[in-house]
Amino acid sequence: MAKVWDHLMKLLAKTNPQHMVSFVLPGAVFLGEVPRELQVHSQEIQADILYNILWQDQETILHIEFQRRHDEDMGRRAWKYNALTDILYKLPVCSFVIYLVKDHSIVQPPYQRKLSDGGVSHIFFFKNIYLWELSAEALKQPGLEGLLPLAPLTKNGAQQAVVEEVITDLQAVHREDLFPLVYAFAALVFTRLEDRQWLQRRFEMLHDILEESWAYQEMFQKATEKGLEKGLEKGLQQGIQQGIQQGMQQGLQQGLQQGLQQGMQQGLQQGRDEERQRELEYQRQTLTSYVELRFPALVSLLKTQIEYIDDPEALQRLLINLFHVQDDTEAKSTITSAFEEHE
Repeated sequence: MAKVWDHLMKLLAKTNPQHMVSFVLPGAVFLGEVPRELQVHSQEIQADILYNILWQDQETILHIEFQRRHDEDMGRRAWKYNALTDILYKLPVCSFVIYLVKDHSIVQPPYQRKLSDGGVSHIFFFKNIYLWELSAEALKQPGLEGLLPLAPLTKNGAQQAVVEEVITDLQAVHREDLFPLVYAFAALVFTRLEDRQWLQRRFEMLHDILEESWAYQEMFQKATEKGLEKGLEKGLQQGIQQGIQQGMQQGLQQGLQQGLQQGMQQGLQQGRDEERQRELEYQRQTLTSYVELRFPALVSLLKTQIEYIDDPEALQRLLINLFHVQDDTEAKSTITSAFEEHE
Protein backbone atom coordinates (compact mmCIF):
# COMPACT_ATOMS: atom_id res chain seq x y z
CA MET A 1 0.00 0.00 0.00
CA ALA A 2 2.85 2.39 0.81
CA LYS A 3 4.13 2.04 -2.74
CA VAL A 4 0.78 3.20 -4.08
CA TRP A 5 0.93 6.41 -2.06
CA ASP A 6 4.55 6.95 -3.04
CA HIS A 7 3.78 6.46 -6.74
CA LEU A 8 0.80 8.83 -6.65
CA MET A 9 2.76 11.59 -4.88
CA LYS A 10 5.62 11.37 -7.37
CA LEU A 11 3.11 11.42 -10.21
CA LEU A 12 1.47 14.52 -8.72
CA ALA A 13 4.79 16.31 -8.27
CA LYS A 14 5.66 15.50 -11.87
CA THR A 15 2.58 17.36 -13.17
CA ASN A 16 3.98 20.74 -12.16
CA PRO A 17 7.23 20.77 -10.17
CA GLN A 18 7.06 24.55 -9.67
CA HIS A 19 3.84 24.15 -7.67
CA MET A 20 5.51 21.64 -5.35
CA VAL A 21 8.50 23.96 -4.96
CA SER A 22 6.25 26.94 -4.18
CA PHE A 23 4.33 24.84 -1.64
CA VAL A 24 7.36 24.09 0.53
CA LEU A 25 9.55 27.12 -0.31
CA PRO A 26 7.46 30.16 -1.36
CA GLY A 27 9.42 32.35 -3.74
CA ALA A 28 11.80 29.63 -4.95
CA VAL A 29 12.06 28.99 -8.70
CA PHE A 30 12.20 25.45 -10.12
CA LEU A 31 15.13 25.00 -12.53
CA GLY A 32 15.20 21.27 -13.23
CA GLU A 33 15.30 17.77 -11.79
CA VAL A 34 18.38 16.22 -10.20
CA PRO A 35 19.01 12.46 -10.58
CA ARG A 36 17.46 10.82 -7.52
CA GLU A 37 19.84 7.86 -7.40
CA LEU A 38 22.57 8.37 -4.80
CA GLN A 39 25.33 5.79 -4.52
CA VAL A 40 27.64 5.06 -1.61
CA HIS A 41 30.27 2.45 -2.46
CA SER A 42 28.19 -0.34 -4.03
CA GLN A 43 24.94 0.66 -2.28
CA GLU A 44 22.44 2.78 -4.19
CA ILE A 45 19.64 4.66 -2.46
CA GLN A 46 16.95 6.77 -4.07
CA ALA A 47 15.39 9.94 -2.73
CA ASP A 48 11.76 10.68 -3.58
CA ILE A 49 12.39 14.11 -5.10
CA LEU A 50 15.50 16.14 -5.84
CA TYR A 51 14.94 19.46 -7.62
CA ASN A 52 17.45 22.05 -8.69
CA ILE A 53 15.99 25.42 -7.66
CA LEU A 54 16.88 29.07 -7.37
CA TRP A 55 16.05 30.24 -3.85
CA GLN A 56 16.84 33.78 -2.65
CA ASP A 57 19.29 34.17 -5.56
CA GLN A 58 21.20 31.04 -4.61
CA GLU A 59 21.25 27.80 -6.59
CA THR A 60 20.02 25.11 -4.20
CA ILE A 61 18.76 21.52 -4.29
CA LEU A 62 15.32 20.85 -2.82
CA HIS A 63 14.92 17.38 -1.32
CA ILE A 64 11.44 16.02 -0.48
CA GLU A 65 10.39 12.69 1.03
CA PHE A 66 6.77 11.49 1.10
CA GLN A 67 5.68 9.43 4.11
CA ARG A 68 2.37 7.69 4.70
CA ARG A 69 3.40 6.43 8.13
CA HIS A 70 6.05 7.36 10.66
CA ASP A 71 9.52 5.89 10.32
CA GLU A 72 11.70 5.74 13.42
CA ASP A 73 14.76 6.13 11.20
CA MET A 74 13.38 9.11 9.23
CA GLY A 75 15.80 11.63 10.68
CA ARG A 76 18.83 9.59 9.72
CA ARG A 77 17.39 8.78 6.29
CA ALA A 78 16.79 12.46 5.55
CA TRP A 79 20.29 13.31 6.79
CA LYS A 80 21.82 10.62 4.58
CA TYR A 81 20.01 11.83 1.45
CA ASN A 82 20.89 15.44 2.26
CA ALA A 83 24.57 14.81 2.94
CA LEU A 84 25.09 12.57 -0.10
CA THR A 85 23.40 15.06 -2.40
CA ASP A 86 25.53 17.88 -1.01
CA ILE A 87 28.70 15.83 -1.53
CA LEU A 88 27.79 14.74 -5.07
CA TYR A 89 26.53 18.07 -6.41
CA LYS A 90 28.41 20.55 -4.17
CA LEU A 91 25.27 22.61 -3.56
CA PRO A 92 23.32 23.40 -0.39
CA VAL A 93 20.40 21.01 0.11
CA CYS A 94 17.09 21.84 1.82
CA SER A 95 15.13 18.81 3.06
CA PHE A 96 11.40 18.37 3.75
CA VAL A 97 9.33 15.37 4.81
CA ILE A 98 5.66 15.54 3.79
CA TYR A 99 3.41 13.28 5.87
CA LEU A 100 0.26 12.29 4.01
CA VAL A 101 -2.06 10.87 6.69
CA LYS A 102 -2.22 11.41 10.43
CA ASP A 103 0.05 9.18 12.48
CA HIS A 104 1.83 9.10 15.83
CA SER A 105 5.47 9.05 16.95
CA ILE A 106 6.67 11.14 14.02
CA VAL A 107 10.38 11.91 14.21
CA GLN A 108 10.98 15.59 14.89
CA PRO A 109 13.97 17.61 13.71
CA PRO A 110 16.82 18.04 14.25
CA TYR A 111 18.54 14.69 13.74
CA GLN A 112 21.58 14.31 15.99
CA ARG A 113 24.40 11.80 15.84
CA LYS A 114 25.73 11.52 19.37
CA LEU A 115 29.03 10.30 20.73
CA SER A 116 29.50 8.00 23.72
CA ASP A 117 30.31 10.96 25.97
CA GLY A 118 27.06 12.73 25.07
CA GLY A 119 28.67 15.09 22.59
CA VAL A 120 27.17 15.63 19.12
CA SER A 121 29.14 14.76 16.00
CA HIS A 122 26.35 15.66 13.52
CA ILE A 123 23.26 17.81 13.81
CA PHE A 124 20.91 18.09 10.86
CA PHE A 125 17.83 20.27 10.49
CA PHE A 126 14.94 19.32 8.22
CA LYS A 127 11.26 20.32 8.13
CA ASN A 128 8.08 18.27 8.52
CA ILE A 129 4.82 19.13 6.74
CA TYR A 130 1.58 17.49 7.90
CA LEU A 131 -1.12 17.55 5.23
CA TRP A 132 -3.88 16.76 7.72
CA GLU A 133 -3.16 20.01 9.55
CA LEU A 134 -3.62 22.14 6.42
CA SER A 135 -6.96 23.40 5.14
CA ALA A 136 -8.05 22.65 1.58
CA GLU A 137 -7.99 26.42 1.02
CA ALA A 138 -4.20 26.37 1.42
CA LEU A 139 -3.95 24.49 -1.89
CA LYS A 140 -6.18 26.97 -3.73
CA GLN A 141 -3.60 29.74 -3.69
CA PRO A 142 -2.40 30.94 -7.13
CA GLY A 143 0.54 28.87 -8.26
CA LEU A 144 -0.47 25.75 -6.31
CA GLU A 145 -3.31 24.50 -8.55
CA GLY A 146 -1.29 21.43 -9.48
CA LEU A 147 -1.55 20.21 -5.86
CA LEU A 148 -5.36 20.40 -5.63
CA PRO A 149 -5.69 16.58 -5.89
CA LEU A 150 -4.22 16.48 -2.36
CA ALA A 151 -7.28 18.30 -0.95
CA PRO A 152 -8.91 15.03 0.30
CA LEU A 153 -5.84 14.55 2.54
CA THR A 154 -6.19 17.96 4.22
CA LYS A 155 -8.05 18.81 7.41
CA ASN A 156 -11.69 17.66 7.01
CA GLY A 157 -10.90 17.02 3.36
CA ALA A 158 -12.27 13.48 3.05
CA GLN A 159 -15.72 14.74 2.10
CA GLN A 160 -17.85 14.69 -1.02
CA ALA A 161 -18.18 18.49 -0.96
CA VAL A 162 -14.39 18.95 -0.96
CA VAL A 163 -13.94 16.62 -3.94
CA GLU A 164 -16.72 18.44 -5.79
CA GLU A 165 -15.00 21.78 -5.16
CA VAL A 166 -11.70 20.40 -6.43
CA ILE A 167 -13.35 19.20 -9.65
CA THR A 168 -14.86 22.65 -10.16
CA ASP A 169 -11.59 24.43 -9.39
CA LEU A 170 -9.58 22.23 -11.77
CA GLN A 171 -12.12 22.80 -14.54
CA ALA A 172 -11.80 26.55 -13.98
CA VAL A 173 -8.04 26.43 -14.62
CA HIS A 174 -8.34 23.81 -17.39
CA ARG A 175 -6.53 21.08 -15.46
CA GLU A 176 -8.95 18.24 -16.08
CA ASP A 177 -5.87 16.07 -16.68
CA LEU A 178 -5.54 15.86 -12.88
CA PHE A 179 -8.97 14.25 -12.35
CA PRO A 180 -7.53 10.70 -12.09
CA LEU A 181 -5.29 11.83 -9.23
CA VAL A 182 -8.25 13.44 -7.46
CA TYR A 183 -10.08 10.13 -7.75
CA ALA A 184 -7.05 8.15 -6.59
CA PHE A 185 -6.37 10.16 -3.43
CA ALA A 186 -10.06 10.38 -2.52
CA ALA A 187 -10.48 6.62 -3.00
CA LEU A 188 -7.60 5.99 -0.61
CA VAL A 189 -9.01 8.12 2.21
CA PHE A 190 -12.79 7.73 1.85
CA THR A 191 -13.82 5.17 4.46
CA ARG A 192 -17.64 5.17 4.35
CA LEU A 193 -19.35 2.94 1.80
CA GLU A 194 -21.74 5.70 0.73
CA ASP A 195 -18.80 8.05 0.04
CA ARG A 196 -17.05 5.41 -2.03
CA GLN A 197 -20.20 4.71 -4.02
CA TRP A 198 -20.71 8.44 -4.63
CA LEU A 199 -17.08 8.80 -5.72
CA GLN A 200 -17.47 5.98 -8.23
CA ARG A 201 -20.67 7.45 -9.67
CA ARG A 202 -19.23 10.95 -9.81
CA PHE A 203 -16.15 9.95 -11.78
CA GLU A 204 -18.05 7.61 -14.06
CA MET A 205 -19.71 10.81 -15.29
CA LEU A 206 -16.22 12.07 -16.19
CA HIS A 207 -15.09 8.82 -17.79
CA ASP A 208 -14.28 10.27 -21.22
CA ILE A 209 -12.14 13.01 -19.67
CA LEU A 210 -10.37 10.46 -17.46
CA GLU A 211 -9.45 8.18 -20.35
CA GLU A 212 -7.86 11.05 -22.28
CA SER A 213 -5.79 12.19 -19.29
CA TRP A 214 -2.04 11.58 -19.28
CA ALA A 215 -2.26 10.74 -15.57
CA TYR A 216 -4.79 8.00 -16.35
CA GLN A 217 -2.51 6.58 -19.05
CA GLU A 218 0.50 6.64 -16.76
CA MET A 219 -1.43 4.92 -13.97
CA PHE A 220 -2.32 2.14 -16.37
CA GLN A 221 1.26 1.90 -17.59
CA LYS A 222 2.42 1.46 -14.02
CA ALA A 223 -0.30 -1.09 -13.42
CA THR A 224 0.77 -2.98 -16.54
CA GLU A 225 4.37 -3.19 -15.39
CA LYS A 226 3.87 -4.04 -11.73
CA GLY A 227 0.15 -4.56 -11.14
CA LEU A 228 0.28 -1.35 -9.05
CA GLU A 229 -0.62 -3.15 -5.84
CA LYS A 230 -3.54 -5.00 -7.48
CA GLY A 231 -4.93 -1.98 -9.22
CA LEU A 232 -4.15 0.75 -6.67
CA GLU A 233 -5.39 -1.31 -3.72
CA LYS A 234 -9.04 -1.61 -4.76
CA GLY A 235 -9.49 2.15 -4.56
CA LEU A 236 -8.85 2.58 -8.25
CA GLN A 237 -10.63 -0.66 -9.13
CA GLN A 238 -14.04 0.91 -8.62
CA GLY A 239 -14.50 3.36 -11.45
CA ILE A 240 -11.34 4.47 -13.10
CA GLN A 241 -10.65 0.82 -13.97
CA GLN A 242 -13.25 0.07 -16.59
CA GLY A 243 -10.40 -0.63 -18.99
CA ILE A 244 -8.85 -3.06 -16.49
CA GLN A 245 -12.11 -4.94 -16.05
CA GLN A 246 -12.57 -5.30 -19.79
CA GLY A 247 -9.02 -6.59 -20.07
CA MET A 248 -9.58 -9.11 -17.29
CA GLN A 249 -12.62 -10.52 -19.11
CA GLN A 250 -10.35 -11.63 -21.93
CA GLY A 251 -8.96 -14.32 -19.65
CA LEU A 252 -5.33 -13.51 -20.28
CA GLN A 253 -2.61 -14.30 -17.77
CA GLN A 254 -3.45 -12.60 -14.47
CA GLY A 255 -6.10 -10.52 -16.25
CA LEU A 256 -4.66 -7.23 -15.08
CA GLN A 257 -1.23 -7.27 -16.69
CA GLN A 258 -1.80 -8.79 -20.11
CA GLY A 259 -5.35 -7.54 -20.38
CA LEU A 260 -4.08 -4.02 -19.99
CA GLN A 261 -1.28 -4.63 -22.45
CA GLN A 262 -3.80 -5.49 -25.14
CA GLY A 263 -6.74 -3.33 -24.20
CA MET A 264 -4.77 -0.16 -23.41
CA GLN A 265 -1.77 -0.45 -25.76
CA GLN A 266 -2.96 2.25 -28.10
CA GLY A 267 -3.85 4.57 -25.24
CA LEU A 268 -0.48 3.99 -23.57
CA GLN A 269 1.38 4.88 -26.75
CA GLN A 270 -0.63 8.05 -27.03
CA GLY A 271 0.16 8.75 -23.38
CA ARG A 272 3.88 8.32 -24.04
CA ASP A 273 3.75 10.69 -26.98
CA GLU A 274 1.86 13.22 -24.89
CA GLU A 275 4.32 12.77 -22.03
CA ARG A 276 7.24 13.51 -24.35
CA GLN A 277 5.50 16.65 -25.55
CA ARG A 278 4.83 17.71 -21.96
CA GLU A 279 8.48 17.11 -21.12
CA LEU A 280 9.52 19.30 -24.04
CA GLU A 281 7.21 22.09 -22.91
CA TYR A 282 8.38 21.74 -19.34
CA GLN A 283 12.05 21.97 -20.35
CA ARG A 284 11.32 24.99 -22.56
CA GLN A 285 9.48 26.73 -19.72
CA THR A 286 12.33 25.97 -17.30
CA LEU A 287 14.91 27.35 -19.71
CA THR A 288 12.83 30.46 -20.34
CA SER A 289 12.38 31.10 -16.60
CA TYR A 290 16.11 30.78 -15.98
CA VAL A 291 17.09 33.04 -18.88
CA GLU A 292 14.53 35.62 -17.78
CA LEU A 293 16.28 35.71 -14.41
CA ARG A 294 19.93 35.70 -15.60
CA PHE A 295 19.93 37.00 -19.18
CA PRO A 296 16.64 38.84 -19.85
CA ALA A 297 17.96 40.42 -23.06
CA LEU A 298 18.25 36.95 -24.61
CA VAL A 299 14.72 35.69 -23.91
CA SER A 300 13.48 36.42 -27.44
CA LEU A 301 16.47 34.63 -29.01
CA LEU A 302 16.03 31.64 -26.69
CA LYS A 303 12.33 31.23 -27.47
CA THR A 304 13.03 31.32 -31.21
CA GLN A 305 15.81 28.74 -31.01
CA ILE A 306 14.29 26.20 -28.61
CA GLU A 307 11.10 25.85 -30.63
CA TYR A 308 13.24 23.91 -33.13
CA ILE A 309 14.80 21.63 -30.51
CA ASP A 310 12.55 18.61 -29.94
CA ASP A 311 14.88 16.63 -27.66
CA PRO A 312 14.21 17.13 -23.91
CA GLU A 313 17.73 15.92 -23.06
CA ALA A 314 19.26 18.53 -25.38
CA LEU A 315 17.25 21.24 -23.63
CA GLN A 316 18.37 19.93 -20.25
CA ARG A 317 22.03 20.05 -21.38
CA LEU A 318 21.53 23.62 -22.56
CA LEU A 319 20.17 24.60 -19.13
CA ILE A 320 23.13 22.99 -17.36
CA ASN A 321 25.57 24.74 -19.72
CA LEU A 322 23.90 28.09 -19.02
CA PHE A 323 24.49 27.60 -15.29
CA HIS A 324 28.22 28.05 -15.95
CA VAL A 325 28.26 31.13 -18.19
CA GLN A 326 28.94 34.59 -16.81
CA ASP A 327 27.55 37.16 -19.23
CA ASP A 328 25.17 37.74 -22.15
CA THR A 329 27.87 37.13 -24.76
CA GLU A 330 28.68 33.65 -23.43
CA ALA A 331 25.01 32.86 -22.96
CA LYS A 332 24.17 33.89 -26.54
CA SER A 333 26.97 31.69 -27.88
CA THR A 334 25.79 28.75 -25.77
CA ILE A 335 22.19 29.08 -26.95
CA THR A 336 23.22 29.41 -30.61
CA SER A 337 25.56 26.41 -30.38
CA ALA A 338 22.79 24.23 -28.93
CA PHE A 339 20.54 25.17 -31.84
CA GLU A 340 23.22 24.48 -34.44
CA GLU A 341 24.07 21.10 -32.91
CA HIS A 342 20.44 20.05 -33.16
CA GLU A 343 19.98 21.06 -36.79
